[in-house]
Amino acid sequence: MTATHTRPWTARELAALDAAFSIILAARTDDGPPPGSVEIGLVVTPDGVFVRAYRGPASGWFQATQTCGQGTIRYDGRTVPVHFQRAAPQDEPAIHDAVDHAYVRKYGAAASGGIATDQARATTVRITPLTAMAPMRHETP
Repeated sequence: MTATHTRPWTARELAALDAAFSIILAARTDDGPPPGSVEIGLVVTPDGVFVRAYRGPASGWFQATQTCGQGTIRYDGRTVPVHFQRAAPQDEPAIHDAVDHAYVRKYGAAASGGIATDQARATTVRITPLTAMAPMRHETP
């Protein structure tokens, strides 16, 4: 497995992400470039930048983020290579509560209601910028 080198978000990046209504997320897989991208809402908390799949673990974009752990996000005219890391509810309950509250603050209680379900909480993904995109590994027969 290739080492992942991340860096912290800058204050300017966090402010732009917090102000953005949504991002365009594209996850890479070991098979190469992603088949597509998804526009998705995001939140910023003191613990990082997070997205969730309101449809739960069966969501295609969520599965793709878990396959390789890398991809890109587009926001504010920028494309940033990123690392995706699942934040499991049982491992980080305080983070999940903060993410719930951040979704309500940003999108309102009615619009964010489906994102605080156990199904959606199970797909909480922390997004961290990469210093560089790791090369894809390709196995030869």
